[in-house]
Amino acid sequence: MHEADIAAVAAVALMEDGHVGKAYNLTGPQALTASERIAVLSKIIGLDVELVRITHEQAVERLMATGVSRADAEYVVGWYAKPTEDSTTVVDTVQRVAHRPARTFAEWADEHAERFRLPV
Repeated sequence: MHEADIAAVAAVALMEDGHVGKAYNLTGPQALTASERIAVLSKIIGLDVELVRITHEQAVERLMATGVSRADAEYVVGWYAKPTEDSTTVVDTVQRVAHRPARTFAEWADEHAERFRLPV
C-alpha cells in the first residue's frame, strides 16, 4: 500500500461530505507474495536479492531484539505466516474514494529504491 494513496483517501474523507462514520479498507492494486515483492525490488535496484526463510521463532526473536513485545512479535509473525483472506483481497477503495487508481508495489519500490541500495 503506497503511503500517498493512504493520504489521498484520508484527504478526501476529511475534506468532502459523505464520509462521516465510514471505515475504508485500503489495498494496493495487486496482492503480491513475499517472493514477488523481492523480485520487483531486485529488478528495480539492479541486484539479486534472495528471500531467506527463517523459522517462526527466529522471526519472533528478531522483532523482539528491536524492542517489540513477544505478544506483538508473535502476532505479526503469525499474520505473515498465515495471512487472512481480507489481507490478500484487493479492493478498489482508492479508485472509488480518491478517483484515481492505486499505485503499484513497483511504483512504490521505484520511488523508494535508494532505501534498498547498499552503500558503495
